[in-house]
Amino acid sequence: EISRVFGKHLAFVVLVRHPLDVVISVRDWCQKSESYPPELHPYIQQDSHPLTAFARAWVDVTRRLLDLSRAQAERVFFLRYEDLVADARTQMQRLLSFLGLPWSDDVLEAPLESEPDGFGDWKTWGMQHIERDRVGRWKQLSTTTITELAAIVNPLIHAVGYESIEEADIPTEEDALRRYLIALRLQAISSPKDQLPGASDP
Repeated sequence: EISRVFGKHLAFVVLVRHPLDVVISVRDWCQKSESYPPELHPYIQQDSHPLTAFARAWVDVTRRLLDLSRAQAERVFFLRYEDLVADARTQMQRLLSFLGLPWSDDVLEAPLESEPDGFGDWKTWGMQHIERDRVGRWKQLSTTTITELAAIVNPLIHAVGYESIEEADIPTEEDALRRYLIALRLQAISSPKDQLPGASDP
């Protein structure tokens, strides 16, 4: 419908970010606002673990963006958040060139000097510069959580320019119980008899 109305004047800017950093960012927003955005309600209702719910939402949204990129390839400008943070000037020059707009240093300065409009990330309020430490925060997650999220996002992660996330070999509850029982038996075998509970001299 939008394409029909605007025709050749229409362009799409598709900004993507590492999926697990998206999960972390959404988590922070939800904790700060003490609520879930309406768009996430179906995912939260289907998944009791918020982080995996956010990862599934990322997959669905990203799949739609990729479909758009294929259907409207000549009108889509694809940009990674990490590239924008690393070199905002170069990436914004590329974007304005794609849009057929002239370059101005105000493009970099004005957004940081004015208050954001509408719904957005609360962290942008009062921000004075681009914060590069926002990249890679997902690596602080536990190995178990990373592995759970990787299983969800890995099938799509290459399509948006990221490397697969390593999935650790996480033991099941049954495996953990078996290892615990084996450890108890080994401890009993290696312990002196007089240190065993209930043991007494003949």
